[in-house]
Formats: sequence, structure tokens, C-alpha cells
Amino acid sequence: MNTIESEWLTFKMLVAKDLLEEDMIPYKVSFFSGAYALLGLQTRLATEKYSEESSAAILEGIYEELNNFFNNHNKGLINEKH
Repeated sequence: MNTIESEWLTFKMLVAKDLLEEDMIPYKVSFFSGAYALLGLQTRLATEKYSEESSAAILEGIYEELNNFFNNHNKGLINEKH
């Protein structure tokens, strides 16, 4: 399905499968908050007057930001203080 909940369930199985349900609540809130933030960015791109090139550059920046975050996380450079 194309829902945030289905993406959450996939994420949960890959990353948080060993947590108790009550311990997953902050993770789920964070996951849905991230999805909401990204939807807001995409909505602004779709409704405000950005050129196609500007929109593509913004999306590329988001892609790079996400990749950098996960690369740093995988290297152990991201901890609970970030």
C-alpha cells in the first residue's frame, strides 16, 4: 500500500523489531513527523511558484541531506544528542 503506516511497518521490521510496542511510540511519532515535514515541503513546491529547475534543486538538496544523515548515522557519527 502507499501509506505512511505501511512504510512505518516496513521501517519497524527493519530497525525496531526488537522493541516493545510501548517503546516504539516515540519512534513512530518521529517517523510520522518526518513524513509530515516532507509532505509540507513537497506541498510548497507544488503550490508555490518555483521553476522546474528550482524545484529539482530543492528536491536534490533534500535527497542529499537525507543521505548525509544516514551515512553519518551508519558511521556512528549521529548519536542521541543530535
